[in-house]
Amino acid sequence: MRLWTAALFLPLTLGFLVAPLAAGAQQSTKVWRLGLFHVGLDHVPPSLDGLREGLKALGYEEGKNIHLDWRNLPDAKAARATALEFVRDRMDLIVAFEN
Repeated sequence: MRLWTAALFLPLTLGFLVAPLAAGAQQSTKVWRLGLFHVGLDHVPPSLDGLREGLKALGYEEGKNIHLDWRNLPDAKAARATALEFVRDRMDLIVAFEN
């Protein structure tokens, strides 16, 4: 009787111990979505490159675990509309650059 109990108990125990490891390996990485915008079609704000470099230093890579939706806009009206769109789209973070 003891051998039968051990034969049943051991595989069940191992199954419960290994299952969480297998489930963890299958989890996908969250892709954080950032909405970025700037009013001014004539240039890109210099701080945009610094933001990208800082995110990369923290382990965030575009196309891997972060998506940047960047928009250069002609005027304040377009900026308001874009901000509302980003809110509706439930971006994880919204960044508005100034000159």
